Amino acid sequence: MVRVGHWMVVSALVVFAVWMLIISVRAFPAWTASVPQSFHAIEGGTEWVMFSVPGQFVAWIPALICAWGILKWRRWAQFLTVVLLALGILLQAAEFATLGAQHHRGTSKLLAIMGALLMIIWLLLPRVRLQFKD
Repeated sequence: MVRVGHWMVVSALVVFAVWMLIISVRAFPAWTASVPQSFHAIEGGTEWVMFSVPGQFVAWIPALICAWGILKWRRWAQFLTVVLLALGILLQAAEFATLGAQHHRGTSKLLAIMGALLMIIWLLLPRVRLQFKD
């Protein structure tokens, strides 16, 4: 169970990282087109208007770092992965609660929450925790 779960968690994190990277590459042109609109002239000067970087542009980085750390059985990766998954669960649950089950991706959101919960449970199993090195 430890070995199979290890590869399943690493694979899920890599798939998530690649998926978020693909989404960010596809969304990059639209985002860069919106950046110049964040500046506008005021009385001959330029005022900076806050704009945000969408989460998918950076979400793949910690997922890939977590996958590498879990692959190498590093304790910091176990902690970071639990935090990343818990944050993902909270965000997915909030979106699911806001949009409701009627939303066209409601089932996939629920499955993502369940998958993240299963990964957290696996990471916290005593036999699995013993495998992680400092």
